[in-house]
Amino acid sequence: MVEDVDSLIRPGTSFGDLEVLEEIGSGAFAVVYRAHHALLDRAVALKVIDPTQWAHLEDARDEILAEARMVARIDDPHVVTLHQVHRVSDVTWAFEMEYLNGGSLRDRLKTDGPLDPSEARRILEALLRGLDAAHRHKIVHHDIKPGTVLLGKDGAVKLTDFGLGRFVAEDDLARGPRGPL
Repeated sequence: MVEDVDSLIRPGTSFGDLEVLEEIGSGAFAVVYRAHHALLDRAVALKVIDPTQWAHLEDARDEILAEARMVARIDDPHVVTLHQVHRVSDVTWAFEMEYLNGGSLRDRLKTDGPLDPSEARRILEALLRGLDAAHRHKIVHHDIKPGTVLLGKDGAVKLTDFGLGRFVAEDDLARGPRGPL
C-alpha cells in the first residue's frame, strides 16, 4: 500500500533535523517545501517525491536516484546544490536542496511582467553557465522553462529540476538535436 505523502510530510511536521515550514511549489511528481534545518540553522528546499504518481513504483526508486546522482555531479554556482537525499518511507524520497528566496523566473514574470533587457541578459548568461556545467558532465536538462530557473534576492540565478535530464554520449552533445552544430 502506498502512503499518503501528506501524512508523512506537510507544513508543521518534522523529521530528523528538518522542520517543514510551507509549500513553495509542486509539479507532476513532487511537492517542494521550504524547511529549516535545525542543526545547521539554515533554510533548505525539500522536494518530496509523490509515489502515487508513478505507474510502476519499482521503477520510481531508480529514476529518483538517477536524478539525485545527476544533480550531485554538478558543482556550479548556477545549478541548485543537492545537500542530501532522505528516504522518508519505503517508497517516498525527499531531496534536501539549496533554498533560493526569490522564487522562480516564472513567478517573477507573472508578478513584474517582461524583464528589462539588461536583467534578461544577466539571467540568460547565468542560465547558460549552468547548462554549460551540466553539459560538461554529459547531462542534458530537457525541461528548460521559467519554472526551472530559480532566483535569489541576492541576484543569484540557478537551474533546478533535472528530473527529465539524461546522461548523453559526448558525440550526441556535439551533434545537437538536428545534426552537427
